[in-house]
Amino acid sequence: MPQCRTCRHPDVQAINALLVAGESERIVATQYGLTQASVHRHRQHHIPAALAAAHQAAEAARGDDLLGQLRQHVGELRALFTASCEVLRDARAMGDLDRVLKAVDAAGRAHGHALRHLELLAKLAGELDERPTVNLLVAPEWIAVRTAVLRALEAHPQALEDVRAALRRLNAGG
Repeated sequence: MPQCRTCRHPDVQAINALLVAGESERIVATQYGLTQASVHRHRQHHIPAALAAAHQAAEAARGDDLLGQLRQHVGELRALFTASCEVLRDARAMGDLDRVLKAVDAAGRAHGHALRHLELLAKLAGELDERPTVNLLVAPEWIAVRTAVLRALEAHPQALEDVRAALRRLNAGG
């Protein structure tokens, strides 16, 4: 089965990195001379497999080309953010509102891209657990109440057994 046009593109790794980081299919297609439909099909059918393979390779070899490229992109985005902040400082000093707005926009975009890249790095490195979690806080007051109720029920064996049975039913989902 022939690969898709996007898979055959010489910059497929850069394209994958952008798509994984959440870049729009339209922007990627325009930037690399592809159709939006081709980029969409590539994202739907090949990116998940590429991510799984990259993750396995990262675990086995403690590093992956995609991971290295993402790290490089994060460094470049940090430099872009720093440069944007310097332009912003200079534009403020000069009172150039147009340059201030452009610098703020550029810094914001660089920051957003860097955050998406860092999130992906954390996922690939296994440092970001997205499974749902439940946090249970047991207040000391509840422990005191529970203890007092159970002690009071010791004098009433049938009531104690009824409460235990009700709690078992509750725990079983009934």
